Amino acid sequence: MKNLIYLLLLSVTLISCSEEKVAKRINWTSESQQAIQLFEEFLKINEYEKDMPEYQEKLMDSIMSLDSNFVMAKTYDSFGTDEENREIFMSAYENRGSVSDIEKRLIEANYQRFFNGNRIVQDSLIDELINDYPDYYQLRLISGNVKNNIDVKGCQKRWQEALEINPKSFSAHLNLAKLHFPVIASFQMLAIDERDLGVATKYLTDGLIEAARTNNVEFSAQSVGGMFGFYFSAQ
Repeated sequence: MKNLIYLLLLSVTLISCSEEKVAKRINWTSESQQAIQLFEEFLKINEYEKDMPEYQEKLMDSIMSLDSNFVMAKTYDSFGTDEENREIFMSAYENRGSVSDIEKRLIEANYQRFFNGNRIVQDSLIDELINDYPDYYQLRLISGNVKNNIDVKGCQKRWQEALEINPKSFSAHLNLAKLHFPVIASFQMLAIDERDLGVATKYLTDGLIEAARTNNVEFSAQSVGGMFGFYFSAQ
């Protein structure tokens, strides 16, 4: 009898351990569920920093054909000329009242940067959005990207917060790693005395393990391993 009770308790423990909390993702407003699914695929390509512009353009064409009024998707539709991209974004901005509060405020924040050239206001608006909606790791990823050119410690904190909410976020792992070695000139790193290649390696390794485990994602030497090659060649 004792053995039976022990086995039952063990089973309950194992089941409890196997139940993983799923991180919240932003719910997008669209009349087409298929368009939302394709938009999620589009965003995940960005999150994994995979270089697939032609495929993403085809995805966006499909999204727009399914729902030409998909407001948030329009803000990512940047495959035309500068004038065309501007018109598409303005269409989204003018229709921001038809979407959720999160989407509306993201569009307003991005408008401040893209049309008024004010990254500081954009940063402040996204900070306010996070205060009101603290459970969405995507908002902290976005905030970290904005803060990278304003406050390196601030972007580091945001990406660490994203990992606390979603330990499987490859984008958070990758960006935290990039703070320690040069990738592109526009990405701001930590101060020289704060960079640690060992820390970067751990973030990248953990991120790759989680990505492979949950999404069966393949990474090229150019997208990840190449970063280390660039780092070493720069030393």
